[in-house]
Amino acid sequence: MSKNLIIIILIIVIQAIFAALNIKNVSDVSIGIRTFTDVPVFITITISFIIGVLIFFPVAFIAGKNHAKSAELKKEAKIQKKLLKEKNIHEIKPMEL
Repeated sequence: MSKNLIIIILIIVIQAIFAALNIKNVSDVSIGIRTFTDVPVFITITISFIIGVLIFFPVAFIAGKNHAKSAELKKEAKIQKKLLKEKNIHEIKPMEL
């Protein structure tokens, strides 16, 4: 089994235990235009987490893409600098006495 799968299973088990222990903890949730009454707290937390993940994924994808592009540009600049250095070494003529 992969390490990530084990971590996901553990998170799900912890979430289930948390839900079972807090099933009777309820509150009212207002989203501005509607108020939901007697919503279990664990559902509110779970939905908030899912919304946060959905907002985070596009941001992380864009940041990762920019980071990869930046790393590629740095690598290309390093190669060009090395080639320029080698070219300059070959063009230097020995001093004549």
